[in-house]
Formats: sequence, C-alpha cells, structure tokens
Amino acid sequence: MEQLEEHFKEQTHQDMASIIAECSRHMLSLINDVLDFERMETKQMKIERIPFNIEEELQKLIKVHYIRQIPVDN
Repeated sequence: MEQLEEHFKEQTHQDMASIIAECSRHMLSLINDVLDFERMETKQMKIERIPFNIEEELQKLIKVHYIRQIPVDN
C-alpha cells in the first residue's frame, strides 16, 4: 500500500490509492463475513469483541464516497 502511494506524486492520486487499498480491505472483510455466515450455520463460530473507533471508520466511509464524486480524466 505504501509503495503504491509513493508511486503517485499528486496528492489526489495518493488519496485515490489510499481509498483503493481501504476498499480492498473492506472487500476482504465482506468475504470473511460471508464465510462467517457459513460457520454460524454449522455452529462453528466463536464470537469475539474487537475494539474500534467509530469516528475513524466513518471518516474512511466518507472518503470513499467523496472520491467517487471526483471526475476521472480521460
């Protein structure tokens, strides 16, 4: 991820690279959630508490939706 951001010189490109990486992490999380449903159905799931910062997660979500509003140059 850091290598990708360093490759781009403009801040907008760095922001986009950062958001792409974040979306990739979210996609992996979604896939894991689907797999977790299978574990729940077979009663193999263990529930755990994981602390997180809600403000930080909301800021990431806002960035993803903000970047979608930026027009792409052809």
